[in-house]
Amino acid sequence: MQDNKPRRHLLTRKEAAHRLGLSESTLAKWASAGCPNLPFFMIGGRARYDAAELDCFIESHRRSLKVLRKKR
Repeated sequence: MQDNKPRRHLLTRKEAAHRLGLSESTLAKWASAGCPNLPFFMIGGRARYDAAELDCFIESHRRSLKVLRKKR
């Protein structure tokens, strides 16, 4: 029987931190605090992050210049 589900590209905490431009310890703190709503998997006692979900997280934090200028 063949599974037709697309395979997830899972990243280690180190890889995810590098992709986000953050430290591994920041991701560990976020994971233990449950914020800022960055989903991850625990596999074998290790955190793994879905590459596509990281991309969505990055996009959800995009700000336009208009928004930034209004805050000044």
